[in-house]
Amino acid sequence: MKGKGRNRAVKSLEIYVRKLAQANDIKPEMAAHIFHLIYEETPNGGISDDDLESLTGYKQSDIRRILRLLGDKRIIVSRKGRHPRKEATRYFWRIDSDTINVSLLTLKKKVLEKLVVKEAHDSGNSYYACPRCGSKYSFDEAFTLDFTCPRCGEVLEEADSREGLERLRRTIDALREEIARDESRIYRS
Repeated sequence: MKGKGRNRAVKSLEIYVRKLAQANDIKPEMAAHIFHLIYEETPNGGISDDDLESLTGYKQSDIRRILRLLGDKRIIVSRKGRHPRKEATRYFWRIDSDTINVSLLTLKKKVLEKLVVKEAHDSGNSYYACPRCGSKYSFDEAFTLDFTCPRCGEVLEEADSREGLERLRRTIDALREEIARDESRIYRS
C-alpha cells in the first residue's frame, strides 16, 4: 500500500477497530489509540505492551484485551523478544501488511454480502415516505400505520426507490471491482 491507498486503508481499519471494540465492550477511542501507536511503530519492529502502557497510561489488562482482539482478527501480529535489562520475554506487536490486506479484503466481502442482501430486499419491496418529515416505511409498516405518518400525521406516499436502488447497484459493482483488484494483487504468485 502506498500514498492515498495506505491512508484510506488505515482509516478503514480504524473504523473497523472502533466497531470491533464497541462490539466487545471496549472503549473504541482506546482501541483506536492503541492501533495507531502500533501502526506508527511497525516500521521500527513493533511495540511492546509495556511500552503501550507507559505511553498511554491505560491499564495493562485493557491493553492486552485490545491486543488479543486485534490479533484474533489478524490486524496485528506479534514476535517474541527479550527485555534488555530483565530476563523476561516480551512481545512486540506490529501490523503485518500481508495479513492486513487479507483482513481488509475479508471485511470488504462482508460489506458486499450485506449490500447484496439489502439490494435484493429493497428491489422486492415497496416503500412509503412522509412528504413532510421524510420518514420512510416498508409497505407492511405503512399498512399497520394506516398509511399515516406516526410522527406528524401526514398521509404517506409511495416512494420512488429506483434512484436509490441504482445508486446501491453502482456501489455494489464498484465494490466487486475493488475486491477483484485486491484479490489479484494479494493472491498473484
